[in-house]
Amino acid sequence: MPYFWINKSLTFIRSLLTDGLLFGADVCKVRKNKLSLTLNSRKKMKKSLLLAVFTVFAVAAMAQQLPAATVNKNEVQLDVAVFAWDNTTHDFGKIKQGTPVTHEFKFTNTGKTPLVITNVQASCGCTTPDWSKEPVMPGGQGFIKATYNAASTGGFNKTVTVTANIETGFVQLTIKGEVLVTEVGK
Repeated sequence: MPYFWINKSLTFIRSLLTDGLLFGADVCKVRKNKLSLTLNSRKKMKKSLLLAVFTVFAVAAMAQQLPAATVNKNEVQLDVAVFAWDNTTHDFGKIKQGTPVTHEFKFTNTGKTPLVITNVQASCGCTTPDWSKEPVMPGGQGFIKATYNAASTGGFNKTVTVTANIETGFVQLTIKGEVLVTEVGK
């Protein structure tokens, strides 16, 4: 991006030189891409050239991006809640086709502020989440339930994304297993 502005500035200055507007028509003439100046106008030329160079550098400086501020996590104490999970992954193992299965993930808020779960989203429509709707106070416990509808056969690995007022903003829980074909007549 800065190169674009520098190129534009240089093109503008060159057009001023070729049109005789920067130093005046009596001072500047361009013949065969060579600039010829009268000796009496050197002081004007130096001032104008200095102004042109300053303009180029000013445009280039404004086009630069500022570096991102660095913050040491040890220096800043955030007032956020903290999940302490009993587990974040559950394996149902082998289950029968057509039999929904549910697992309840339990957690404790080990932070200093109430934990507020704003959203719980399953990775597909075959998983239905439920969760603690009220804020979980520091030291309090809550839950996330994930119910998997075992309609399709084969292995599965699904995620449930929990959005809350924690440092990372969200956490992912995983359920997995294998759905076996149910035999007809049994």
